[in-house]
Amino acid sequence: MEFLLRLQNSAFGTWVAESQQLWGYSGILTAHTLGMGLAVGTSWVIDLRVLGVARRVPLAALKHVSRTFWIGLAINTATGVMLFVAAAADKGTQKIFFLKLSLILLALLSDMRIRHVVFGDRAELDAPISPAVKLLATASVILWAAAITAGRLMAYRPVVNVLGYINW
Repeated sequence: MEFLLRLQNSAFGTWVAESQQLWGYSGILTAHTLGMGLAVGTSWVIDLRVLGVARRVPLAALKHVSRTFWIGLAINTATGVMLFVAAAADKGTQKIFFLKLSLILLALLSDMRIRHVVFGDRAELDAPISPAVKLLATASVILWAAAITAGRLMAYRPVVNVLGYINW
C-alpha cells in the first residue's frame, strides 16, 4: 500500500489527477476511450464476421485490421497506466480492477487464438469457420464487454445495488 501511495502522490500522479490542462486527466481519459474503441472495435469486427455477420465481407479483407487493434491496445495500455498512477492507492486495492485486468488478458488470448486460426500461415480464408473458433469469438465479445463494464464500475466505489453496498 505504501508503494501505491507513493506512486499516486508522485509529481506525475498529482499532475494527472489535478491538471486542468487538456492533456491532463480528461485528455488521458479521452485517449483511453479512443484506444478502447480501436482495440475492441476491431476485435468485434473480426469476432462478428467469424460469427456470421456480414458474410459478404471476405475474411481476407479483415486480415490487416489487426494493426489497428494493436495501435488501440498500445494507446489503452499507456493511458491506462497513467490513469492508474493518478489513483493508485484506490484502484490498486479494488478487486474489480484485478477482475478487469483478468478479463482483458482472457480477451487478448481469445483474440490471438482467433487470429492465428483464421489468418495464420496455414489458414484457408474461404474455409468454413469451426464451432470452436465461433465459441472463441463469442467468448471474446463477452470478455471485452465484461472488461469495459468492470472498468466503468471502478468509478463507483462502493457500488450500490438492491442488496446494499458492495465493496468492489
